[in-house]
Amino acid sequence: MLFLVTSGRVRGGDVQVEISGPIGELPRLILRFETEKGRFDLPVDLAAPPAALRVAIENDADGKASKLSLALPAAQLAQPFTKLSVLVPEVGKYRKLPVEPGSFFLKSLYAESAEEFASHFYRNRHRVKDKETLAFAAEQILRHYRLDPAHRAVCLVIFCYRAIDFASRPMAERALGYAAEIEAELPKLPVDGNVRSDRHHLTMSVNLALWHLHIFMEDGAALLGRLRAGYQYMVSVEQPWAVMAFNSCRTCLLLGYFVERMGDPAKARGLFRRNLEFYKKAMQTAERFSTHFLEMAQAHHAVYLSLLSVEKIRDREGQIDLDTLFDAISRTKEGEVGASMKQKLGRLLEAARTPQPSLVAAEG
Repeated sequence: MLFLVTSGRVRGGDVQVEISGPIGELPRLILRFETEKGRFDLPVDLAAPPAALRVAIENDADGKASKLSLALPAAQLAQPFTKLSVLVPEVGKYRKLPVEPGSFFLKSLYAESAEEFASHFYRNRHRVKDKETLAFAAEQILRHYRLDPAHRAVCLVIFCYRAIDFASRPMAERALGYAAEIEAELPKLPVDGNVRSDRHHLTMSVNLALWHLHIFMEDGAALLGRLRAGYQYMVSVEQPWAVMAFNSCRTCLLLGYFVERMGDPAKARGLFRRNLEFYKKAMQTAERFSTHFLEMAQAHHAVYLSLLSVEKIRDREGQIDLDTLFDAISRTKEGEVGASMKQKLGRLLEAARTPQPSLVAAEG
């Protein structure tokens, strides 16, 4: 019997598998959930499948069953798994079905060691390419993995941005729940100048992802609180590493913009100038200066707009436009998601507006 797993992914909270072949000749199969250290099987009798498993069969042009679709709610899985295999009976035993390259993503979904995490989440060759399945993998780490706070922080950032990509408020709320625990763990991290583990870099990376989430949820109070916390952390670091500027300078720009919008141009001007000071201090530590300089394009832009904002305050020319601001600070700029985030930021800024006093009056 020639069977092929043509698709494997997570969609809408379901682990989904599609199998092609002479389905009418397939009485049963096994879904095998594997980890590095073990496995658990779900036997499936297609005549009487488990209640939680949704089964659909499609016929070909000749009316023969040729496609089998299985969907299991991920919530039914009490333990994490790294990969899923489909086994079918063959001459008194079961054999594992081959998968169609490029369409099967139910692998590299979990880790039980630091080395396995690095392989699955840092190396592009192994990292899950499907966004929703990657979000599922990241949430498995957030729920079950306890080996390294840095790894959980990386997965929180992934999960936050996927929540925005999918416009999922339930995912966003879960991300905020995970954040409370992970932010408490960040002070345990070393200051080692490694993007995968450095305390200062990951603290600001998590902060940036979370204030993006507050924009998505249109929570102005939480957004301002997160921006202020990020700024306070940023200026508390006496010797910032160059890459820390990537997230910090955008945070400072947006905070200054809000402060100016709320009617305190003098304080905003101080924030904008502090952004330049921080940037200069951070870039002095760049060991691979050309590489770091290229990677810091958004930080450069954020500092440029901070300087421009200082000039606009001095000349009473108003603020830079929303399109320019959003392009400088946002990680999610493309398509409908980007357009929606920009509209939400615009509404939050409009809600923050107060009648602006003159610069002389503001400075006393």
